[in-house]
Parts: sequence; C-alpha cells; structure tokens
Amino acid sequence: MTFLRREFPMLTDGRVSDVGLAIHSLGLNYLAAFGRELGCPAVTEFPLVSEDSVPLGRQPDFTGLEVRPDVVWFNRQSRAPVLLAEFERYDEVPAKRRLILEKAENLVLAHHLSPGQERILLLALWTFTGARVSGLAEISTHVRSGFRRSGSTPINGLSGDVRFLVATFLFARHGPSLTLKEIQV
Repeated sequence: MTFLRREFPMLTDGRVSDVGLAIHSLGLNYLAAFGRELGCPAVTEFPLVSEDSVPLGRQPDFTGLEVRPDVVWFNRQSRAPVLLAEFERYDEVPAKRRLILEKAENLVLAHHLSPGQERILLLALWTFTGARVSGLAEISTHVRSGFRRSGSTPINGLSGDVRFLVATFLFARHGPSLTLKEIQV
C-alpha cells in the first residue's frame, strides 16, 4: 500500500467520491501505474484483436474478435501480455453479478487472443468494508471449465498453469467520500 499512498493519495486519504466512474478510473490507473512501477509497460483499455483464426473453442471462428481488458501489463522484451486485468464494482444485484462474470470471461478471451501462455489474469473487484463478497469460487470454476457466450462456439477454459486471481479492494465510506482500507487477494 506504500506505492498506492504515494501515487494515489486520494484513494487512501478519503478525498474521492463515489460519483460516476471515479473509483473505476482510479482503479485502472492504479493497476497500470503499479505495473510500470514493477518495470512492465502497462496501459489501460488496450484492444487485443484476433487477426487470424485463433482456436478459442472447438471451431476457429473468432477472426476479428476484439477484447479490451481494463489493464494490460506487457513483458518488456517479448511484448507479450503478462497481466490482464478487469476492475469492477462488486454488488449482489443479479445484473451486476452477471457483469462481473462477463468481465471474467473477457479475461479468458483476452488470454486466448494473446501470444504466449505465462500470465496472470486479475479480476479486481471493489466494494465496501463489511460487504459479503460471495460467488468467487463459482467464477473461478466457470473460467477454468469453459463457457459459451450467447450462441457462440464454446470457449476453452483456462489451463491449470494460468493464474486466475481475484482481488477485492475494500473501501470505507465517510459521508460522501471513500477511503481504500485494504486489498485482499
């Protein structure tokens, strides 16, 4: 949290409001900046595009597919992604739960579209201290076993050597402002 306090003090000193996409924007920028701090070129909203037939499922029919992870860290030498991340607000509302599952699926698709295999997929969720965060094991099982998106070809799940992590950013509310208290992985 030292880097976070130094580079993003508004997250830790209670000066950010839960307005619009403020937390989302700060979360993406924090993850990208942390990647750069670790020596990786890192960007937000980077499109990964299938330029040829990539066998994501049983049939290679994904030519032209574009997936835009929230944050991508690259290996400086090979230029291959080493971390793909999505940052999303967690809520128990069914529509939000579905969105979080789609974000996890986007990470799988982005992984399959990327050169190389050795990388981390990070699903970063943010919520409030005291909130009950559930269903994370089901998300992990879903991305490992594969899935089908609205009539598409089945998408292969993640192999055991791909690290799929879920981090939870816990915020405390102080009137209209929020303070990041903890990151759980």
